[in-house]
Amino acid sequence: MVQDWWSMYNFIKTKLENTMRRISLIILTGIVIVLTFSFKVKVSLKAEEGFIDVKGGRIWYSVTGEGTNIPIVMLHGGPGFPSYYLNPLMVLSEERPIVTYDQLGCGRSDRITDTTLMTIGNNVEQLKQL
Repeated sequence: MVQDWWSMYNFIKTKLENTMRRISLIILTGIVIVLTFSFKVKVSLKAEEGFIDVKGGRIWYSVTGEGTNIPIVMLHGGPGFPSYYLNPLMVLSEERPIVTYDQLGCGRSDRITDTTLMTIGNNVEQLKQL
């Protein structure tokens, strides 16, 4: 009977952890959407790609398309999953700049072993620096 309770505890704990990860991703996505649509000044971004120094290493970014329409910043799922799967959405760059980047530790960004850097706060700071 004790093992049944322990199994149930581990099952619930795992479900809660997964739910919290999803909620965190939803919140981060919401922040990006708000930041993206809060531009009041027309911004003109030029197509380029490069690296930005952030806490813990360098993140890779790319700006595709040009124009003065509101840019879209695309986020990928992570940590650990790169932005490559967002490439089909680049068709949107015909109307506006599209900014993609790989989170620290993912894709073309620097690899990290310090998992304490994989927090929502650090991801928000990376977006601010972008």
